[in-house]
Amino acid sequence: MARFGAMLPVSDGVFQGSNPGDDDGLSWVVGENIDAWPQTCPLGDPPSVLDSQYPNVRVCPGDEMLDSILQEAEKQNSMGTRIDITVAWRLRDPTRIPPPGGEPCGGVGECCGGNAPSVNPSPERRFASVCGGTKNGVENTAPIIAQEVAHNFGIVSKESPHFDGDYHSKDLQLVDPFAFDFHHLRPYSAAPPGPWGSYLGDVMSDAWSQGKDLTLYNAYDWEHLRKRLVELSNQALDESEGQKKLVEEVQAAFLGLQKIHVEDPEPTLNLRPGFEWHWTRIGFQPLIEGKIKRNESGLALSAESVLFALRELGVKEVYAPIDEKSLGFIISQGRHNSMRCKIGNVGHFNALSLV
Repeated sequence: MARFGAMLPVSDGVFQGSNPGDDDGLSWVVGENIDAWPQTCPLGDPPSVLDSQYPNVRVCPGDEMLDSILQEAEKQNSMGTRIDITVAWRLRDPTRIPPPGGEPCGGVGECCGGNAPSVNPSPERRFASVCGGTKNGVENTAPIIAQEVAHNFGIVSKESPHFDGDYHSKDLQLVDPFAFDFHHLRPYSAAPPGPWGSYLGDVMSDAWSQGKDLTLYNAYDWEHLRKRLVELSNQALDESEGQKKLVEEVQAAFLGLQKIHVEDPEPTLNLRPGFEWHWTRIGFQPLIEGKIKRNESGLALSAESVLFALRELGVKEVYAPIDEKSLGFIISQGRHNSMRCKIGNVGHFNALSLV
């Protein structure tokens, strides 16, 4: 689920539970276990339909099984738990022997695969069937979920430049040298090779079998899915309100901090007798004045150099840690919580917010 969540156009994070907050990313709940081949079908009759892959096996009618499965989502929705799509998942059976000429996927046992009964069904009929797990050393659960869930939201649409005529992508490879894996926090180019080579596969094509670490939605399908997911909630903000909320959240992080006007820093970095302002690893700090006074502004060479570089970049205003007021931005968990860059020979500076 974490791998699937990193592929989706949603906020970071995967949570087990219902009705997440606006910024909580992908949320999921566990439904009741079902048997795909019950002894008695939901309406009370014994299985009567010949299985398409295993002719000696009789199963329940597909529509009858689907109706039964979706009743759980209908019940959950009626009780206030929002279910956007139901996914029936199971691990592949490594001991299953395919019929002659069946399951031509190589290796031992059952293939991985999935199915969506229809493309872009009505909301109450959204369903994906997934047989996942590891096959030939490649874990395929997440890409199969990604493809079948996407079908339920109209991907691959006829308007897509990748449309192959059968609601899949005709292009196996995604050519993007800058594609970044936000699950492993590394470029996809640094991932181990998949079964088809070292390229990033379009998950809506047969390249889903590249596995969980070498598959993504193409840009067109990602944007298509983003728009559809925004429409899911009746409480979803419109575009202008969403942008306003984002700006307000970002601005809230700067409350109580001091803003420096790059052309005229003295009102903020004011002169203090016996001290001068230095740029340090924890921002602008007043340190005891050195023996050689650099200028009359109260700015040491390190502070002057940073402000000069910002002026050269055309920056007008800047928020930064000043004295005891910190600026804490977390870029990613487990990583540096500051931004680093280098300007000429000035050195590194951290945690600047440029305006």
